[in-house]
Amino acid sequence: MLQNVVYALETTGKAAGKAAIAEAVRYLDLVGVSAAVNKYPHQLSGGMKRS
Repeated sequence: MLQNVVYALETTGKAAGKAAIAEAVRYLDLVGVSAAVNKYPHQLSGGMKRS
C-alpha cells in the first residue's frame, strides 16, 4: 500500500523521495490503515478497502 500512495504522490508532482514516503505514511495513518503499510491491496480486509 505504501508504494501505491508514494507512486501517486510522485507522479502527480505533490512530493518526491523521502518526502513522498513521509506524506504517504501520514495519509495511511489518517484513514486508519497504517498497520497495513507493507501489504498489497488484495491482502486488505473489506473494511480497509473501503477506508
